[in-house]
Amino acid sequence: MKALRALGLLPILLALTALPASAASPIAVTEIWAPPALKGAPTAAAYFTLVNRGTEPDRLVGLASPDAARTELHRDTIENGVMRMRPLPGLDLPPGQPVSLMPGQAHIMLIGLKQPLQAGDRFTLTLTFAKAPPLTVSGKIEPRNP
Repeated sequence: MKALRALGLLPILLALTALPASAASPIAVTEIWAPPALKGAPTAAAYFTLVNRGTEPDRLVGLASPDAARTELHRDTIENGVMRMRPLPGLDLPPGQPVSLMPGQAHIMLIGLKQPLQAGDRFTLTLTFAKAPPLTVSGKIEPRNP
């Protein structure tokens, strides 16, 4: 360790060992955020961008969060002039193409919140894919899209 410290390599070695196991996943998850929950609301929405860095198509097939009783993938649609929210069974992830979940489109619903999502706090999601290993990610609660 003294030799590593003397060469200035200790911080680099510590940084490398701190990388999460998910760093090897072909799926990248970025821009993870959720707006603060409305006062007294038992649900909240969450958003992020997925990129399949692999060479084969994959699919988001499941979600979970310790912050909610249920976590579901939904899409907003307009039917006869009325906005409706419908569950999605999954989300296709073609190789190399970003897939963004955003307000008014596909999004995550956190249902049965265990506590209100408040600005500045964080929330956790575990994403399950058809092929890639599950990923656990953390997002920021902020009043607007980052």
